[in-house]
Amino acid sequence: MEMTVGRLPWLKLAVLVAVLGLVVMCTGLGLAQESESAATTVTVTGTGRVSREATRATVDTVIEGTGDTPAEAEEAVRRQYAAIQHAVNELGFELVPGQFSLNPRWEYRDGASVQSGYEARRFVQIVISDAARTGEAIQGLLNAGLSFVYNVTYAVDDRTAARDEAIRLALEDARQQAEAVARYMGMRLGRVLTITGSDAWPGYYEGVDAGGVQMDPAPVSVQVSLKVTYELLEPKLEPKLEP
Repeated sequence: MEMTVGRLPWLKLAVLVAVLGLVVMCTGLGLAQESESAATTVTVTGTGRVSREATRATVDTVIEGTGDTPAEAEEAVRRQYAAIQHAVNELGFELVPGQFSLNPRWEYRDGASVQSGYEARRFVQIVISDAARTGEAIQGLLNAGLSFVYNVTYAVDDRTAARDEAIRLALEDARQQAEAVARYMGMRLGRVLTITGSDAWPGYYEGVDAGGVQMDPAPVSVQVSLKVTYELLEPKLEPKLEP
């Protein structure tokens, strides 16, 4: 939690620093006395995290082929690509072709590098509309001759709803922190002056190989961090009753 406090009595400020000293060490809490004309503020960072069951997945892989000539290497990749395309069509998923490369192949012989034919690669992406069938899809790719899968990414269809919920939780977290500070200082919260934030989408699975076809979809998480600055106000005075 990051805090900036101004226009506070120095004795009360010193007590706050002493009490929250451990928090300062652990979270980078910062206190500052601003000029008399500046508003008294508190800045906190709230975090909201929401997990959702994955609804779809994307498999990234590469098709490789070799040959004595460029044409032979390219033909090897073409045949493998056709087999993968057939398997994906049978499963009812989508195959998205990516970058193609063709390079000389080198081997180390008798202390020197010598060319040994050519090597072609075609990067492809398989879009799986049902995350629960990811293991089935990978097994089908392996059966079609694919050597390995280097990345599987899970996602949700309704990303906006998950992010909105994470924002709500982050704002609640920030307000609770600010209210705690205000109570301790004998003050009350005023307006929200500034809000800045960032979000991230963990929830992916990497490094799948031939032994990883029996796999359950990983949950997809969204995390939002919001830095919120509140105005701190003097407490309301209770009206005095006339005797």
